[in-house]
Amino acid sequence: MSTWTVLTLISLFAHALEPIGQETQQEQASESPRKEKTTKERRGSLVAAPIPISSPAIGSGVTLAGGYIFAPRKSDKISQPSTIGGAVLITDNGSRAWGLGGEFYLKQDIYHITTIYFRGNINYDFYGTGYPEVEGRRFRSRTAG
Repeated sequence: MSTWTVLTLISLFAHALEPIGQETQQEQASESPRKEKTTKERRGSLVAAPIPISSPAIGSGVTLAGGYIFAPRKSDKISQPSTIGGAVLITDNGSRAWGLGGEFYLKQDIYHITTIYFRGNINYDFYGTGYPEVEGRRFRSRTAG
């Protein structure tokens, strides 16, 4: 997974953070006092994004990313929202990768757990450094992990 893909995922999660379970003043004012809330209160936010890739090194393909941002307990008003996310990378030169991650804030922000796992096979095509002796040659490299 490339650096810009990880940065894109981080920015998507950052933009999706919003006060969860809190209503704005306009929403509170628009509800009549006699009307009871019949819908279930939303616990978190779901984020999903397909990210197209076109690179001479790893080919053309797509990264599918998704995440869930939520508050572990409604009664915990101190802790930040927790996140769980995953991503899959697929390209036309045979590169495949996937990863899962999470960041959890628990027990009134006493515990902070961060975890991440990546696995994949990336096939790189390296076209040289610009020197005439290697111009036009392609070197294949495979990275697995």
